[in-house]
Amino acid sequence: MKININDSALVRVFIAAIFCFYGCSTTMPVAQSGGKDDVAYLLVSSTGENVGKKVSVLVDDKVRFTAKAIKHKHDHEKGTAYQIIPGKRHVTVRHDGKTLYNGVIFISQQETKIIQIP
Repeated sequence: MKININDSALVRVFIAAIFCFYGCSTTMPVAQSGGKDDVAYLLVSSTGENVGKKVSVLVDDKVRFTAKAIKHKHDHEKGTAYQIIPGKRHVTVRHDGKTLYNGVIFISQQETKIIQIP
């Protein structure tokens, strides 16, 4: 089919249709994530005999995990920080049947709280 340049109405309709398809396109919703994760961190630190030992940590009488106690002076340099949910938490730390720490802490989002044990 030969398009006649004098047929400007047809060309205008064609160009308008192209702009309409590009300008009125639909998009799928995109999940947006922003900000920081809603988690906090616990670190177990010892000043004495429990350095390097694995201790049992119980949070709110529901979540239990094993943590390795690190030397107090290295508590910000080394060690594994364990994720917990921020807020008011009851934390108990035990080793060999002995309770080394038992208390209530408040921990904010993205905060690292150091639990000191002997």
